[in-house]
This record gives sequence, C-alpha cells and structure tokens, in this order.
Amino acid sequence: MTIRHTGLRATAAAAMLLAFVAGCDGTVDPSASASATAKPSVTASAVPSAKPSTSASASASASPSASPSSSLPPGMPGGTVNYSVTDWSIPSGAPIELGSSLGQFPSATLESIEIGKHPEGKPAFTRVSFRFKDALPSCRLLYVREFKGADDKSVLVEGNSKLAATFFTAGGPATGSVTPTGDGKPVVAGLVEVEDFEGYLGYGLGLQTAAQSDQVRLVRCGHLQYTDTRPAPYVVFVDIQG
Repeated sequence: MTIRHTGLRATAAAAMLLAFVAGCDGTVDPSASASATAKPSVTASAVPSAKPSTSASASASASPSASPSSSLPPGMPGGTVNYSVTDWSIPSGAPIELGSSLGQFPSATLESIEIGKHPEGKPAFTRVSFRFKDALPSCRLLYVREFKGADDKSVLVEGNSKLAATFFTAGGPATGSVTPTGDGKPVVAGLVEVEDFEGYLGYGLGLQTAAQSDQVRLVRCGHLQYTDTRPAPYVVFVDIQG
C-alpha cells in the first residue's frame, strides 16, 4: 500500500513538471516582452521645429510706398509757393474772385506784365502774368460791355470781347507805366490800364472771338509766389482758353 501511494505521487509530480515546461515554452518570449515594454523613440522630437521664414514679410515692409503724385497745371513753373487757381468759367454775371478784397491802400506794386501762349495745355490757353513787388494782391475777373476809368470815361482796347481784371490793395509804379511784353494774339488782342486809384488797379483785356458769333472764352485766375531772390516774386495770372 505504501509503495503504490508513493508511485502515484511521483506520477502526478512528473505530469505537473511537464505542463509547466510546456507552458513556459509556449508563452514566455524574451524578445516579445522587451519589444512590448520598449519606450518610443524620441529622436524626431529632439530636433526643434524650424521657425517660419520672415524674409518675405521683411521684404514687403521694406519696400517704400508710392508717394502721391503732384502735378502743376501746364505753364506753371516750379520753385513757387502760395499757389492757387480757380476753375475755368465765364464771369459774365458773377465775377471770378481770388484772394481777399479787403484793403484800400496799395501794398503791392506792379513791376511787369508778361503775355505768353501755352499750346501744351489741356485745353490750350494764353496767360497774362502780372508780377508784383512787396505783396500778393487779390484779383477779380468780370466780362463787361466797356472799360471805364476812375473819371468814368471809356477806355478803348482792341478785341471784340472785354474782360476786366481788377487787383485790390495794389498799384502801378510811382512813375511811368508798365508796358506788356510778349504776344498773346489772336486770343489776347489788346491790354490797357484802366484804373489806378487808392489801392485799386484795373486792367482791360481785349479778347478776340469768332466774328459774328456768340463765342465766349472760358477764363480763370491764379496766383503764386517765387521762392528765389527776384525783385518781383508775386504773380497773379489770368488764363484765357484758346
């Protein structure tokens, strides 16, 4: 009895040992366990990401913005300040006025008158420039039927259309008169002084229009001041289309 019982235990122990060995051969794989527990590679994350290039934005901001273009009307010289000009119009009822009309005593003295053609203008025009010393007077333009002086006498001038140009707080030279230079024909047929009295200086422009027609020329008035050392830097100009 004792010998049989001992054999059974030995047989059971041998069976359990075989099962353990078989289990170890089927489930334990050192390489698989190492692969499952290995930490993920950090090589890619260790390299810092590149910052975005700023060369394009720097180039865009470095380029200067275009400055607004500024152009003067045809016939307008450079090197001037205090420039202003009215619109083209026909001053047959209401006058064209530029500057302040206040003041009775002359502060600007007429030095010279120049007439010139400007075919490059758009539209082409003829300019009569009145050059003054000491100050810049105001100006008024008006179409009239006839020119009358301070003594209420008519003043004759060539041309079939009459444009009166009056300068306020201005006067002619103390002695003599100003002789216009240049040629404005056929648009400006004649130019004559009409009045010079207590700060009011008037000139009559005789304009030529088509014969036996109702043509009326558009006009405008402007002024400017030269910045150099010329003796008469103040200019009031009258432009007549044509």
